[in-house]
Amino acid sequence: MWLAYVLALCNLTAFKSNMMLVSLYGLELGAGPVATGMLFASCAIAPIALGVYAGRLSDSIGMRLPMLMGSAGMAVALALPWLIPGLEALFVSSTLLGGAYVFYHVSIQSMVGALSTPQTRARNFANYSVITSVPYFVGPIATGILIERGGHAFAYLALAILPLIAASVLLVASAAIPKLARAGADKAPPTADLLRNRPLLYMAATSGLALTSVDLFQFYGPIHAHSAGLSPTEIGLVMSQYAVAAVAVRVAMPQLIKRFAGEERLLIAALAAGTLAYLVFPLFTSPWMLGAIALLLGAGLGCAQPLSMMLTYNYAPPGRSGEGLGLRLMVNNVAHVALPFGFGFVTSAFGMLVVFWGNAAILAGGALMTKSGTPVARSGTAITDAPAHTGIGAVQLPAPGPSLK
Repeated sequence: MWLAYVLALCNLTAFKSNMMLVSLYGLELGAGPVATGMLFASCAIAPIALGVYAGRLSDSIGMRLPMLMGSAGMAVALALPWLIPGLEALFVSSTLLGGAYVFYHVSIQSMVGALSTPQTRARNFANYSVITSVPYFVGPIATGILIERGGHAFAYLALAILPLIAASVLLVASAAIPKLARAGADKAPPTADLLRNRPLLYMAATSGLALTSVDLFQFYGPIHAHSAGLSPTEIGLVMSQYAVAAVAVRVAMPQLIKRFAGEERLLIAALAAGTLAYLVFPLFTSPWMLGAIALLLGAGLGCAQPLSMMLTYNYAPPGRSGEGLGLRLMVNNVAHVALPFGFGFVTSAFGMLVVFWGNAAILAGGALMTKSGTPVARSGTAITDAPAHTGIGAVQLPAPGPSLK
């Protein structure tokens, strides 16, 4: 699992830092509310078209090449605003970044599942989610400092170094990546077959709503804080509180699953906490209050992210985990395109309050969907008690074994 942790720290820090950086740089370049919403949505265009394909590719040829392609593409995308400053280059960079990230993102989640057994999968996904919460803390603070020291374009160049490190690690440590037995992977049923898997479809939709709300906070949170007069460093500190709570709740997630008697019940409670945080965030301008509300949001959505990923993996048919995760990512990015674009128009007419309260309604809808849409939630049986599959067929774990613990 060490390789998954290193890759996640590098690539996710770069990707999530871009959410704050692109919004502030867009404002610096004169982008209005509609253009700002379009900037955010542009990062989700390519994943809509490529999400399921990236999953099928990972299922058929393995995870190494898609992750390598994604890491290299992210480095190019992040270097672009430094090479060609301007709003047009920012749109191109955001679109390319989303397309490159999808190949890495789906494959690394499949990799975590591949390195797990049914007995260790919940623990491994929880540990992985703890690691992936670190960029939410480090990224905003580092981005704020980089902007103040060298400007927005310099911050982009600095972030481009991180996916280059990830690509280098992939080239050196290829032996640590699981080798897949590809029997039948190239002849998988059509993707439309997944749409008849109702639990998978409902969980993909719920996941899309929750994950979009996370990224919308990363994007619109700095804008609200900027309008409240906070400095870039103060904005970074406020946004980093999300990660503080996310780390804490993910460390305790195995115990929370037991306390709530199943992943679905915990997911509903997590979405409810996120709903409350979104309702009150735009009502305050104090950095202390905004930081406290970001903590609440991190406790809720920081728990919802790994739960939805784990449930999607478990609901996917055997041998098609990558495709199922790709479907989840596709649904997520449909929401990424539609919601920011719509919020951009609404914000120009009614202000930022609508964005945050609209997200509260989205999370409440996700909680209702989780409650009514999956058999586990209706029966009250925890998913960890049900039979689980490896998700990708036979997996040959590389030697030496201790390096994968």
